[in-house]
Amino acid sequence: MSLLGVVLAGGRSSRMGRDKAELVWHGQSLLERQAHLLKQAGCDAVLMAGRQVTGWPSLPDAQPFRGPVAAIANMMNQIHAMFSLIPGKIIIAPVDMPLLTPAALQSLLIHPSPLVAYAENPLPCVMRITPDLQQKVTTYAKQPGASLKGLWDIIPEAVWLPRPKQTGFLTNINTPDDWAALQNMKDVSNS
Repeated sequence: MSLLGVVLAGGRSSRMGRDKAELVWHGQSLLERQAHLLKQAGCDAVLMAGRQVTGWPSLPDAQPFRGPVAAIANMMNQIHAMFSLIPGKIIIAPVDMPLLTPAALQSLLIHPSPLVAYAENPLPCVMRITPDLQQKVTTYAKQPGASLKGLWDIIPEAVWLPRPKQTGFLTNINTPDDWAALQNMKDVSNS
């Protein structure tokens, strides 16, 4: 396996008031949508991080609600036991970005850095799995307040790509108002 897709889906959804992963848009839950999006972007396999999902390889959080950095560290430390071939790269996508496109994810794959994302948006991102990166992320995840943006501080080779002119695909759906705005959008591709 050369490319693993990971859907981060372990949050509380407290601002939304209900589980964002189960929200249905264009006939699919946001969880299913992201999984299929990662497959369309070229992932050999997709892992659900943060919860158990029937029909998909899943990895519940080792320590629930510690945030995305802890979920990523947990995933990096567990994939060896889950897959016979360890991926060279991982695309990490949050469950709450329904406007992501395969092309947006594929653009991140081109860069050779061990950690790549669009400027000001730590997700989605691409990570190259190396023992050094795994150790740095695992150690950092144990620190109080470990943030996704902080990963770029501890990984000197990490790169922020310039933000594309069109950034709508980077929109998070976090609140009922965000969800209502998404529902009211017109002419949005279902790919």
